[in-house]
Amino acid sequence: MFAYFRTNPPANCRKGPEIPATFKECFKALSGASGDEIEMCGSDSTHLQFQNKLFFKIQISFLFYRFQMAETWVKSATLQKSILMPPLKIPYLKDLFPENPATIAQRLVNSGIAIKIDQINWKQFPHQPGVKAFLGYCDQKLWIHYVVLNDFVRAICRVDQEPVWQDSCVEFFVKQGDIYRNFEFNSLGVCLSAFGPNREKRQRLDSESMAQILRFPSLTVENFPDESLGVDWSLTVAIPLELIGVKAGSQFYANFYKCGDETKLPHYLSWMTIDTPSPDFHRPGYFAPAELIG
Repeated sequence: MFAYFRTNPPANCRKGPEIPATFKECFKALSGASGDEIEMCGSDSTHLQFQNKLFFKIQISFLFYRFQMAETWVKSATLQKSILMPPLKIPYLKDLFPENPATIAQRLVNSGIAIKIDQINWKQFPHQPGVKAFLGYCDQKLWIHYVVLNDFVRAICRVDQEPVWQDSCVEFFVKQGDIYRNFEFNSLGVCLSAFGPNREKRQRLDSESMAQILRFPSLTVENFPDESLGVDWSLTVAIPLELIGVKAGSQFYANFYKCGDETKLPHYLSWMTIDTPSPDFHRPGYFAPAELIG
């Protein structure tokens, strides 16, 4: 039944269901009517029209309230989906030696856990290069092998802690306790990393810590392609478990991203869905559980 509120309803207006007190208060504030004068008219009433601006105003207010409730429910469901989903189980892979990164990459593809970074959260940025990440860990490091397809590659940043998110960038955000950490890499392996409780209060890793993060890119400055061409590239990184704040058996929350703010086709992809009005990866509430299994 489609219904609306009105004051002093006519005799032939069929009385509808009881109006919740919150709706009555809203109507009273808009119309100046007393609670006793307010009833709900059904769709079979002969007065099912917006007879004046007041009825239209009330109808819009009612629909807006329903929209807000629906929006809140959707966001709550999205958060619950990410938090309550089974943990991403990252396997232990023995003997991952950095001296042979090609072998490590192949082993991560064959024996690691694979995820797709393919969620388009903001429709105004529809570009979607193909992105997968393969994960495993050894005694001291978490290994991630990113594979990116059909990307218009940009790599202006050449020094750690520069704004690599403006380049063709893959990212790993991880939360343990009240702190979350971001590890962001452009296609040359240049890294930006920081930690803190939120976006504003962040502390960047020092140069000594950054030097412990191993990166093995498929692209180099010498063979870097023209940005006008869609190309494939990969990047293997090894992040010390100590820098992440985890160890074997640890459970934590994480999300993975692919972006390129100033590339030919800006894009913002994620592993887990993010429900915000505009691109924002610093949202630990949308991280999903993960675990280093033995």
